[in-house]
Amino acid sequence: MAEMINASGEANGLKFELLVQDTGTDTLAALSLAQKFLEEGIVAIGTIPFSDTMIPLAQLAAEYGGTVLQAQSTQVEMHLGIVDNFIPNVSPDPFTAAAAAEFALSEDVRNVVLFVSDDGGSWSARTPL
Repeated sequence: MAEMINASGEANGLKFELLVQDTGTDTLAALSLAQKFLEEGIVAIGTIPFSDTMIPLAQLAAEYGGTVLQAQSTQVEMHLGIVDNFIPNVSPDPFTAAAAAEFALSEDVRNVVLFVSDDGGSWSARTPL
């Protein structure tokens, strides 16, 4: 049975340490910090939900046997097998987009406006239409 991490940072007798660093949306800063932590023995890294950062970070972590976690990522690239050390928590965009479209059609919705931007990383510009 899985056990939650307790107040002293332990679960199932193992000690956990959470390190938090804010890299914003700067991929190079994320890679630099990730390499530093991986060299120190970190085994898992959580990252921002943009494939522009997640893919190179997962590739770097793989070299050290590390895992990348991202609870919000719907990036299709991360689900295509580009990396095998990525743990998501949601379905990729084409699945959720198809489900949303099917629901809209079932509700007789026929007109939709979709806003996209390159400013948020590749995910917005590549949103399935």
